[in-house]
Amino acid sequence: LFYTDGTTVWNKNHDVMPNGTDLKGHFSSSQSAIIVPSPGNSNIYYIFTANYEAHDGIYYNILDLSLDDGFGDIATKNILLITPAGEKLTAVKHANGTDIWVVVHDSTNDALLAYLVTATGVVTSPVISDIGFVMNYSNEGPSKEIILGYLKASPDGTKMAICHRHIGADLFDFNSTTGVLSSPVRLIEGGSLYYGVEFSPNSSVLYISDFDEGIYQFNLNAADITASKLLITPEKERSGAMQLAIDGKIYMSFANSELRVINNPDVLGLGCNFGYSGIDLSPGSCALGLPPFIQ
Repeated sequence: LFYTDGTTVWNKNHDVMPNGTDLKGHFSSSQSAIIVPSPGNSNIYYIFTANYEAHDGIYYNILDLSLDDGFGDIATKNILLITPAGEKLTAVKHANGTDIWVVVHDSTNDALLAYLVTATGVVTSPVISDIGFVMNYSNEGPSKEIILGYLKASPDGTKMAICHRHIGADLFDFNSTTGVLSSPVRLIEGGSLYYGVEFSPNSSVLYISDFDEGIYQFNLNAADITASKLLITPEKERSGAMQLAIDGKIYMSFANSELRVINNPDVLGLGCNFGYSGIDLSPGSCALGLPPFIQ
C-alpha cells in the first residue's frame, strides 16, 4: 500500500506521497517509524515516528489512502505526543483484538508510555509505567549512545523486552488490556553494544543482539530466565536489528548485503538453527536497522 523510513512516505508506485516529506523520524534512529491501521476506518493509517539521540520526540501522522486517486496522501502531519523521547517505538494489539497500543520510552527517566489507538483516533494521554533502567539520554557526549536499541512486544501481547546500548536489557510483563508493564527481569546489565530484540513466534524464546558478540537466546519459561542466556552464533558477529517475519523466521541485519536468519526460533539451544544466508539483498545492502511491525 505504501512505505516509509520515518522521514518520507512513498506510495505503492514508489512515488513520494503529497505532503509525504519531512516527517519527524530519522534514518539513524533505531526505530524510526511504525505504521498502525485505524481500527475504525480502512483508509486511515497512523505513522508514528521517533527521532534519534533525544534530539526530538515521538510524533504521529495521519495518512488517508482514499486521497490522491487512491494512492494516499498525508492528511495531517507531525502531531507531537512527547518530547524529548528515546529511539524506541513498538506496537501491539489490545486484548480486545481491535485497538492497538503504541509504546515508547521517555528519554529522562524509566518511564515507558503506552498510547492507545482506537476507532476515534490516538488517545494522547498515555498509560505510564515507571519500570526498568533509569535512563538519562542526551544528544551530546557519550551518553547519546545509550539511547540506541530496540523495544519489542511478544506476538501474544503478554511481554515486552528492551535493550539500551552499553547499559543492558530488561524483560517485562505487559497487560494488553490496561497498557501497564510490570514484573521486570534484568536480563543483561552493563558492558556491550546491545541493539536488537525479538521474540519467537510462540512468545517463549527471546533473542538479543550485541554488536560485538553476536545473538543471545533466553528461555522465557526457565526458572531463572537470566541464567538461561546462550550465545547462538558460532563466532563473534556484528549484529544489528532483528525482526520476526510472516514465515515464522527471524531475520537480522549485519551491516552488509545479506540478512542473517534464525530458521527455527521457537527451538531452544543451537537447534534454533542460526544461518548466515537468510536473504541476499544484492546489489543493495542493509545497515543496522530493520523496519518494525505490529507484533
